[in-house]
Amino acid sequence: MSIFSSKFETSLSGCQRLSAVATLYFPNYTKTHTAKQMFFAKIAEDKELHIKLKEVGFSPDKQFITPKQMVLFFEYWGVPDATTQWMKSKL
Repeated sequence: MSIFSSKFETSLSGCQRLSAVATLYFPNYTKTHTAKQMFFAKIAEDKELHIKLKEVGFSPDKQFITPKQMVLFFEYWGVPDATTQWMKSKL
């Protein structure tokens, strides 16, 4: 079972903009485009994550990330520091 419960997954409020998620994971990049490039590069490096993301419908040409996809990012990469407080308020 996932380290994140289904309760957590359902507490995520809808889809998140891919660009917003990329900047959460790569906050040191001042340009969103660069953060997205790094985001995709890191996904490509992790073959297991890449496969699991495809299984839940992830595609680089989509503009949004679903709650199921977010849970995978949290499981593989951890929670970005900027979202820790937000998550605590949702549980």
